[in-house]
Amino acid sequence: MYQSMSRLFHALIAVLRTGESAVEEISVAGGAAGASCPVCERRGLRGERVINSYIVESLFTIVSEVMMDELSAGLAWAVKTARVSRSLTVEALAELSGVSRAMISKIERSEAQPTAVLLSKLATAFGVTLSELIVQAEGNQERVSRCRDQPVWTDPDTGYTRRAVSPTSSPSLELVEVVLSVGAEVSYPRVAYQFTDQQIWVLSGKLRFQEGQDVHDLAAGDCLQLGAAADCTFSNPGSRNCRYLVVLNKMKPTR
Repeated sequence: MYQSMSRLFHALIAVLRTGESAVEEISVAGGAAGASCPVCERRGLRGERVINSYIVESLFTIVSEVMMDELSAGLAWAVKTARVSRSLTVEALAELSGVSRAMISKIERSEAQPTAVLLSKLATAFGVTLSELIVQAEGNQERVSRCRDQPVWTDPDTGYTRRAVSPTSSPSLELVEVVLSVGAEVSYPRVAYQFTDQQIWVLSGKLRFQEGQDVHDLAAGDCLQLGAAADCTFSNPGSRNCRYLVVLNKMKPTR
């Protein structure tokens, strides 16, 4: 955490200095806040407005990158810790999960950001859910899960986001909020559903859920109880993002 705050502090200083340079450029160009400059022209704005826009955009980018770097490092730690605590070699984990040895090594060294599918396979091999693995990366064990503190993970492959809503102290129930962008599709193997009883509640948008050979088209308000473990695919056939809640019972395996 200290390293992250230090990186963020130095990054903010760099952005502010860049903003000052842009202000100086405007001053040299004409001395007025509305004078043109390259930064202004790129954004179709003028003067102080573009400086503010530039700083806000830059700060947002920096904070996002720092948070993602932290989560990637946390995932690397969580994966390696789970593997070592189970006395698994990289080769053994690769055989159990179906993820290549090279990829596992890259994930543990924070050299690769794993996709949802890869993390799901690793979590299943460890006997935990995907959300549990992500939360372990955060290292939070509180009974109250504040919205601002809930881990949000973005799949680098599809762009879908997954928010771990439940407090990590919950022994059995788990709530996960997912946002699936238009046209996005995420598939999980049968093994990911072997040890959980799940329901899906669509909050907004449309969700197409393929469960083995069965296809369920769900709209806002619809709730689906998953059947026997099967290969599953989530896709968004609608014209706007789909937001849905996944409810899992981690202590009650499916039939």
